[in-house]
Amino acid sequence: MNIPDTSTPVTSTMPQVTTGDLPGDAYPDGSEAQIARTPSAVIVLDGVPPVGNHLPRGDWYAHVLGQELARTLTVSADLTLSTALESAISAVACEHHLAPKASPAATLSMACWRADRLDALVLGGGRVVAVMADGSVEAIADNRPARLIATYPEHATLRARLMVGTGGFDDEHQGLLRRLRDHQLRHLNQPGRRGYWMAEATKEAAQHAVTTSWPTRDLEAVLVMTGGVSAVVTDYKIATWSHLARLCRTDGAQQVVQLVHDAEAGDPDGRRWPRCQRHAGKALAALFPPGGAA
Repeated sequence: MNIPDTSTPVTSTMPQVTTGDLPGDAYPDGSEAQIARTPSAVIVLDGVPPVGNHLPRGDWYAHVLGQELARTLTVSADLTLSTALESAISAVACEHHLAPKASPAATLSMACWRADRLDALVLGGGRVVAVMADGSVEAIADNRPARLIATYPEHATLRARLMVGTGGFDDEHQGLLRRLRDHQLRHLNQPGRRGYWMAEATKEAAQHAVTTSWPTRDLEAVLVMTGGVSAVVTDYKIATWSHLARLCRTDGAQQVVQLVHDAEAGDPDGRRWPRCQRHAGKALAALFPPGGAA
């Protein structure tokens, strides 16, 4: 688990950053949600377990990939985010002898503060949200995995069981999740209408990431997060992006992550908010322009 970091920036041209995270239900002794940082970039990852129990875990992969990506961006600061990610995926796969379709994976969202713009990237899940100085909100997300899962009957069955209070997150629920995951993994890092991409042992996945840039002069705040955090706005609908940005500025990102966790704890069986896990891993980073109040 990462320790929230609200330190002052190294130079006046770097953004001010606050981070927070909490583990989910996947690993009782670790967290699939990971955060890596450089002075100008934040990388938020969510590890995905491999097919076999004998393989490295998703939380391990998220940590190792995040650290390699941070190193790459530190050494070669001018690389595009897609190119840096491709290099990091390749380096980790080579060093640890990872093979496509037989390795853990990770979704990721990242933001890098350049001289006159902020570059953002998401792959396989997560979200980057820009709250603009004029009050408007813009965002990027990669919804390809979620759209694929929604086409399978197990997804509808899972949601229906939760909504009527049949078993909650019981063994039958876990069985439905395993079948959905088996369906999903058949299309991992595949082109075409039903394909989707994640960081794994296939470096080409990086070139299929969703990217954008925003002029830094237009930004009030940028939120970089896993799906376990974005759900409070997109699925639970009990907050807005602007509200989350204000809370991050006043209370810190760790407090925001805790608020999402506490809201889920009030719905322990998933009846109000049908979802895959009672608590998904959560990681959030908020960036604010240099010179403002943190």
